[in-house]
Amino acid sequence: LSALNDLSKLAQPAGKNDFSEELNYGNIYLDQKNCAAASTYLQKAVEIARKNKMIDSEITALTHLAECFKEIKNTSEAITCFNQALDLAKKNKLALEERDALKSLIVLLEENKKLPEAFTAFKRFNFLQDSLLNIEKIKSIQKIESELKLSEKEKIIAEQNLTLEKEKLDAETNKLQRIVLSGGLVVLVFALLFLFYHFKRTGRLFALIKVQKKEVEFQKELLEAKNKEVTDSINYARYIQ
Repeated sequence: LSALNDLSKLAQPAGKNDFSEELNYGNIYLDQKNCAAASTYLQKAVEIARKNKMIDSEITALTHLAECFKEIKNTSEAITCFNQALDLAKKNKLALEERDALKSLIVLLEENKKLPEAFTAFKRFNFLQDSLLNIEKIKSIQKIESELKLSEKEKIIAEQNLTLEKEKLDAETNKLQRIVLSGGLVVLVFALLFLFYHFKRTGRLFALIKVQKKEVEFQKELLEAKNKEVTDSINYARYIQ
């Protein structure tokens, strides 16, 4: 009832030509067991759908209208609406709408002890149910295959990106190795030059030290000779005295 009140508050278009609104009103009244009001709205919904060639909507409205007649025990009108819905569904190959209409029709036929008709409808219902399940399975398989193909493409792209990154890393590594090698060679050259200079300088120092040592020894010998001369002169002077 609250849903109906909420709908009543909405601004209604002129002539109530909106299919969804008519269908919604009809379903609300049907839920409330107000079949007189429900049938009025549902019949309008059928007319709007038929006028605008909305086949699936017309089937839905006819199915709900049949439910309305079923509720008031008007079996003949209910079966007529169900059959109209089924004819449209078969003609336009709308398996889902046909299955839904058959489901309600089977209940009606069983309630009215029309067992042969109910059995025939039940076989058709099972066929459609299996067909729809197969369609869903096929769609599911196709979806999985599509996802697998997409995953495979993503894998290939990822591998290509990985290869490019590896090549880039290898190039950078080779470049770094060349820089390190060049730097090492430069350092080695400078080290050799330094050692050469150091050894050369050390050799000069040793030669200088050797010369200076000889000079010192010569001076020492010369000093010792002079000291001896002085000592000899002193000793001689003492001897004379």
